[in-house]
Amino acid sequence: MAQSAPALPPLTLPNPTPIHVLLVGAGAIGVVYVSRLHSPANNIFCSAVLRSEYNPVIKRGGTFTILTKEFEGKDYDWEPHRIFNNVEAAGAAGIDWDFIVVGTKAIPESFSCGELVKPAVTSTKTGIILIQNGVGVERDTALLFPNNLVSSAVAFMAATREGEPGIVKHFGVTTMPIGVYRGEDLTALGKSYTPPTDGDERILHLSRLWKEVGGVSARYVEDLQPARWYKLLWNASFGPISVLTNVPSHPAIAANPGLLQFAKDNVTDIWHVAEKLFPGRFPPKIRLGPSLEEWPGKGVSRVGDHKASMLVDVEECRDAEIEVILGEPVRIAKRAGLELPRLVHAATFNVTVSPTIQEVVSNSSCVVGRGNSTAATGTSAESTASATSAESAAPTGAGRGGVAVSNTTYINSGLLEVGGVYNITLNQTVYNGLKLDTTIDTSLPIAMVVRGLVATVELSSPSQTSPQVASQIDIRAANEMCLRMLETDELVTDETLRNRVKDQDHLKLCPHPTIEASDLADRLRSLTGTPNGAGGPEAKRVLFVLQRYLKEPEFSSAFVARGGALALQRCVSAFDGNTLAYALQAMHNLVEQRGWEGLDGGVVEGLVTILVREELTNICRPATSILAKLVSSLPAAPTASTDPSTPQQPASNRELTGFEAVNAAMATQPAFLPTLVRRLSAPDPSMQLASLHLLNVLLRHVSESARDDFARLLDVLRCGAFVARIALSGCSEELKPHLAEYQTLAVRELHRKKKRAVVGDGQAPAQGIMMQEILNAASLNSPNFDGGKWKRVGFATENPRRELSRVGELGLENFHNFVRTFGSQSYVGPPGVPPPSYLQGPSGPPAFSRLLVEQQQKAVEKRCPVARGSMEVTEMLSDYWEVGTGYSTSTTFQPLLLAFDQVHATTLELWVRTWRDLDGSNVAEDFQKVSAMVRSQFKYSVGGAAGGTPSATVSAVQQGSQQPSQQQHAGSGSSGPSAAAAAQQSAVAAVAGMIERFRRDMLEVPYVVIRQRMLKELEMEDGLMSKAAIKNLRDTLFKDSYQFVKQQRLSCLQAGSWFPVVTAKGRMKNTFRFYRLAANKKAIHWAEFQGEGVTGRKPDMTELGEKSTLVHEWCG
Repeated sequence: MAQSAPALPPLTLPNPTPIHVLLVGAGAIGVVYVSRLHSPANNIFCSAVLRSEYNPVIKRGGTFTILTKEFEGKDYDWEPHRIFNNVEAAGAAGIDWDFIVVGTKAIPESFSCGELVKPAVTSTKTGIILIQNGVGVERDTALLFPNNLVSSAVAFMAATREGEPGIVKHFGVTTMPIGVYRGEDLTALGKSYTPPTDGDERILHLSRLWKEVGGVSARYVEDLQPARWYKLLWNASFGPISVLTNVPSHPAIAANPGLLQFAKDNVTDIWHVAEKLFPGRFPPKIRLGPSLEEWPGKGVSRVGDHKASMLVDVEECRDAEIEVILGEPVRIAKRAGLELPRLVHAATFNVTVSPTIQEVVSNSSCVVGRGNSTAATGTSAESTASATSAESAAPTGAGRGGVAVSNTTYINSGLLEVGGVYNITLNQTVYNGLKLDTTIDTSLPIAMVVRGLVATVELSSPSQTSPQVASQIDIRAANEMCLRMLETDELVTDETLRNRVKDQDHLKLCPHPTIEASDLADRLRSLTGTPNGAGGPEAKRVLFVLQRYLKEPEFSSAFVARGGALALQRCVSAFDGNTLAYALQAMHNLVEQRGWEGLDGGVVEGLVTILVREELTNICRPATSILAKLVSSLPAAPTASTDPSTPQQPASNRELTGFEAVNAAMATQPAFLPTLVRRLSAPDPSMQLASLHLLNVLLRHVSESARDDFARLLDVLRCGAFVARIALSGCSEELKPHLAEYQTLAVRELHRKKKRAVVGDGQAPAQGIMMQEILNAASLNSPNFDGGKWKRVGFATENPRRELSRVGELGLENFHNFVRTFGSQSYVGPPGVPPPSYLQGPSGPPAFSRLLVEQQQKAVEKRCPVARGSMEVTEMLSDYWEVGTGYSTSTTFQPLLLAFDQVHATTLELWVRTWRDLDGSNVAEDFQKVSAMVRSQFKYSVGGAAGGTPSATVSAVQQGSQQPSQQQHAGSGSSGPSAAAAAQQSAVAAVAGMIERFRRDMLEVPYVVIRQRMLKELEMEDGLMSKAAIKNLRDTLFKDSYQFVKQQRLSCLQAGSWFPVVTAKGRMKNTFRFYRLAANKKAIHWAEFQGEGVTGRKPDMTELGEKSTLVHEWCG
């Protein structure tokens, strides 16, 4: 019911605190309303989620153009504060949204608005405003967010998209009643919603801002539902008529006497129902009363001559708002015993338009025929099950003591077709084989269906049933029962009822999930204290049932509240074998639903111990999946139970969560990570998948303090080799996304190393050790060396840290690895070419020293800059594998990436050899030539020739990814050090074979072949670029790009931006200047501001006291 409007102080502008609004569903109506609210000068920041129109709007500068004469008599542009291409991105933007405005069509049969905005609802602070047509649109969202403010608005506006994306044409009218949803229509469905206490105050304040800041006729109303039904007069009349007759606009319909009369009759029906549903709750100015004959009056001319939105949806093959405009109003009316016959007919005629209303019928009620009840003993009793209460089925005074019961039940069919007679087999535990043939109205809530079935059983006459069956009928209260599928035990919900009954599946009546959950939780708690031999068999039966039921939200919630999660955790610790497997699978399903809720922090250590101890796939697979889920989830607060017999959830052991919890458990179980890596070579693909998934989760959530040690340990265990071996030996389609994710995480780790600066020895001891070992390997104390020590290694200066800044620690590691392993592998070179002198002898540092000695014997301009070449190769590989950005866009797995250091060493070896073969005399020019040839050969070896025959490396990887693995998985079927060593050797051998093929592809090609291929590539590129069509295209693109960049920069300047203040002494602390280009583009306005956080807002033009006149022509 209506609430009294809260009293608020006078409106203060700008708003004292920032208000962040997110528009989801940027249709014409939503764009106009939200663009008027957007006012950075008043601390109101409105952002938008654009899906299909994201790229087009971004290309036009990220702005919308609204064509209107309503506001200041002219068109205007709106640039949202932020633009996102999906709701998930908005939720991850770090903004705690104050309001989410939903402007999508209300089509609950296709998608849930609540589920749509869920990723962006970051806290209970977020209010959700639904600007949608129809009635009953708020219910699902309110049930999904019971602690958030859910409100809705009724848009009395005419607007449509105009031409290209980003342009909206507003025909006029901005009236928008807005109010808090109070959940009164949920009562008939057995549910409830109570808005927050400050809900009315927040909506009233927002409506005032909408009106004062944006000039919108927003009006806070305490009682919004009557306004929704008033808008329904228009939506339910003109929209369906437009669709059925193809008469496009409101004025055109009003000009046709026959169509107008049908619309008036329909409006009369709706108005009379609305008055009875909301007696005395319509404001005087929207009470039609005697003026129905004059309807629609001036409303048609104010709306304008444009197509009805329902007709536009149909013409563009989109779902139309049939359900909320035609279906739900009839359903609400029927629950109140009222009729909307013309609306039913409109729905019936629209069957072919919207597949969601194919069940629409024109009659408003029907009589369900007589069904049969047959007990297991063979005696029969006539009975029917309906979705009404017991009172509607039995006459006064009828009871269970042998009194005859009416065999015909009247039910409300709503808009949906009443299904035929279906078999519903009742739960044999409760009813001992009693079977009923019943009819079910699928348009009603499942709670009412169950209530009718319970009433049917209770009213069945014992005199017509065998004494054995009658004596055992002990049905629970209706609210303690539910429907399940007979074959699968799947719970039937409001969402699945229609499909299940239409499919004629057999159902069974059984205890409600909350009742069943409490019973099973109590039984499980009583069994956890018994030895495995005593309680094992019973526990196995209970856990087997729990595996299925814990997938259901209602069941899992009640199970946790009853203390079942902790009892399940104890089962995991107490049992083994199949009982343990059932317990882990049940816990897996529970964690999928509830996360950490109800679990003790010790669950992680227990799972780690199991993974180290056990080898059975049906145990290790769910345990691994549970750990992955717990690592990526935050713990819930302990659940307090009102039942004194229920143990309270543990509050201890919660200081370690996520990765920290696993890291602490690894300290007590050092064999955990080696075991997990070894299982990447398991013969069971599902075990490989679970292990790789957990490794990905650990890598994604590793803490910064543990990142380096964790990555180093994975390197020691050769984890990358195991993962590469999976790809090389063939893998299932299910594994490929996880391989791609591991590759992405590997790129991210390489990116971190590349961005990590090389600093002094005291700050990074590991870096200092590597640099010292490079110098030691160079044997710089030899009299054969001249000049500075770092220049002799190949750097341009004696400051290697500064030169390494572009490749960071990654470049240093690569160079150190090259020095350490140089020449360790068998020589590979062009046929008939002997190895160079520096590779004839011991490998590693001695070979590197011989290379430098050889270079010292040459003139300075001919010496090979090995260190600079190493950095160039690191950059080359980083560019190819997108290490520089830290995010891989590749959709195919590239196992060579996981051997980055070895690929670098091979490529640098080619770089050194190419420098030697070139024998140039200009270091600067030769450096670029060598780099270009090496890059060409690398791309050919890794990616294959363009349009030609793939290299051996490419062919091997492609064959491995396309063919299932037939090789044996060494050591994967047993445990222990020997098995781990065998598995690691097998993985290393597979990667070694891949590297060997890569080395041959890179190093066996003669210098002249590499040079000719590169010249041919350049010739093809030059030939293509010299064509007239290409030249014209380049000129056109240049002009377009110039104009685009020009307009974009002008837009940025006109929006204004912050700049630090820099003087001769350096940057001034907490001092910034804000610059903004004037609207006429002839002056720059600016001002200087001081203080922390001052850049969090954009000053208004009135605050910019300084002005600089521009005379540059480009600003005109």
